[in-house]
Amino acid sequence: MQKKIMTLFIGILLAFQMIGIETYAEDDLFKIYSGDVYYTLDDAGVLTVYSKTGYYKDPYTLQKYEDQIKKIVISDTVTYIDSQAFDGCQCEVDLVLPATLQTIDGYAFARCPGFTIKLDERNPYFKLVDGVLYSADMTQLVYASPTLTGDFTVPASVTTICDGAFVFSRFESITVPDTVIKMVSHANREEETEYQLCGRVFAYALSKKITIGKNVETLGRCLIYCCPNLEKLIIRGTNTELEPEEENPFVIDNNKISTVYVQNNSKAENYMKKYYDGKWEYIKEISAGNVTANCGDTVKVPIGIEQEINFSDLSIEIGYDSEALELVGVEENKGVGATFTKAQFLNTNPYNMNWANTVNTKYSGTLVTLSFKVNTKKAGIYPISVDFYKGRNGDYSDGSDINYDENLEPINLLYSSGSITVKSSGS
Repeated sequence: MQKKIMTLFIGILLAFQMIGIETYAEDDLFKIYSGDVYYTLDDAGVLTVYSKTGYYKDPYTLQKYEDQIKKIVISDTVTYIDSQAFDGCQCEVDLVLPATLQTIDGYAFARCPGFTIKLDERNPYFKLVDGVLYSADMTQLVYASPTLTGDFTVPASVTTICDGAFVFSRFESITVPDTVIKMVSHANREEETEYQLCGRVFAYALSKKITIGKNVETLGRCLIYCCPNLEKLIIRGTNTELEPEEENPFVIDNNKISTVYVQNNSKAENYMKKYYDGKWEYIKEISAGNVTANCGDTVKVPIGIEQEINFSDLSIEIGYDSEALELVGVEENKGVGATFTKAQFLNTNPYNMNWANTVNTKYSGTLVTLSFKVNTKKAGIYPISVDFYKGRNGDYSDGSDINYDENLEPINLLYSSGSITVKSSGS
């Protein structure tokens, strides 16, 4: 009788193996999930993910073992990461993506504040630049590691930002350039439908300021969902649609945000008048341009005002990475119509400039053009910051000590950084 039972048990095990279901002892390192995904967790806390189908989505197992995980490695058995695949994983670890990975659905890293993305350099589908994951051709921004800080400007090569790209981002400010048209729910997937236009790009981000470029077509209602530090949302497009829903309008009330800045006579202005009257202003912004360069190039970066302003005093400062860039020229636009004063030495960083008049000067356009020589040999994005002049002792107040009109009333300016994207390391 016992022999018959043992024979039956062995037969069942063989049957499981024939249909592709692997079995492991309870104390083995392998953990099976739904017959498709399984793991190894070694003594060093390295969790390796395997898939029998190439497909991965299993946030629950990660949450179960996150106290033990020191690093997550996606094996080369995975080609597709689904939406919310890592949802809610709180461990602060490196996430290593394989050379075989082809597709990442939007919001794959939802509510994962501690991931630092690493990528196998042999991967032909994606590219990692300074902790930010892009498609290989740099036209899609897939995901920015939320451990990154500072001010970030999306590279001018990017035309599409994927859903959840900046989820839990710690950037102080994020600028989306005019090259970006769509925010979609996938990376490296051929088909595209209206349903895939998504609004959670900046969900849970800790940024204080987010600037959206002129040509983004649609902003989903949850674009800035649960951004606790957000103070300013700047929508630069005149034709940008805010996802229309009568019962669930664009979400801004769960932020610290006090003002949405919009263009005059824009669709965003009409929307804000309808749903959030009193919480918006017209854009009055000084911004730096975005340019690309190779090592050794000298490039020109314009600093300008897009919306006409009236000013009697205008004082700004420009910051940059002195080790990577060298300011070699400052070309005044004499059409501004105010007395121009610049820092005495070109190597002053931040570099300060002032335009002054006894009465209001009305102006929009390029204020000044700065010439930078690229000295770095490292490809990457090098910000050109714009801000109000802080004074020699750093105690100037914007709108009071500087940047006011002929009646000494503050201009209430916005400031947007630009960048020089170095795309080649040179010879």
